[in-house]
Amino acid sequence: MNQKNIEKLIPIALIELNNSTPDYKLVNPDDSIDSTYYSYIDSFGISVRMSGLITTLTFYKPLNDEDERKKKHSRVKIYNLFARVLKKGDLLKDWNGDFLQYVIANKEDTIKKLYIRNRIIETAAACKLAIKTFKKNIVEEE
Repeated sequence: MNQKNIEKLIPIALIELNNSTPDYKLVNPDDSIDSTYYSYIDSFGISVRMSGLITTLTFYKPLNDEDERKKKHSRVKIYNLFARVLKKGDLLKDWNGDFLQYVIANKEDTIKKLYIRNRIIETAAACKLAIKTFKKNIVEEE
């Protein structure tokens, strides 16, 4: 991980956390973020380390399943957050399109795969630090 990349991504993550588009909105009207999203972001990095990048992204990826998309605390919002922060941070110069498909397309190139993995973990770290600047709204499990 590169500390400079993380520091570059934190302001972008703060902007994206405040995105008001319904599919992306994480911040409540009282400037708090529900604890479920804290948990999703906190568990992302360890999931990459334990299960692998492709498996983790598949878990968080937007589904065609409307039930998941309609959930108040959808994992899809975290996937979208990471994709937007990574894209706006411009750390993956040749990435254009679907986040997961980009990772899969580069899985055979060991050096590129490691590079992508590190950029994604840096993005997760930046989002994790950015989210800590908001009040945590404790919610009961869905």
